[in-house]
Amino acid sequence: MRLFGEDIAVRSTIYTINGFSAHVDQQELLAWRRTIEGCEATFLVHGEEPAMLAPAAHLEGQRVELPRPGDVFDL
Repeated sequence: MRLFGEDIAVRSTIYTINGFSAHVDQQELLAWRRTIEGCEATFLVHGEEPAMLAPAAHLEGQRVELPRPGDVFDL
């Protein structure tokens, strides 16, 4: 993977999800997320924090992260 002009080794699988616009319906996206079995965490990385807190509230009982620059997570 290339990030800011630097090659980064990827030690995971990268999936591209086609068919979602930048303005996906929140309920549709949350319903899709609930269909994923074995997912241990959801990372919300797009938008301002108040906008990300709304869908996070609907993922009760699940690990939800809103990473900030420099945050590190063990996956």
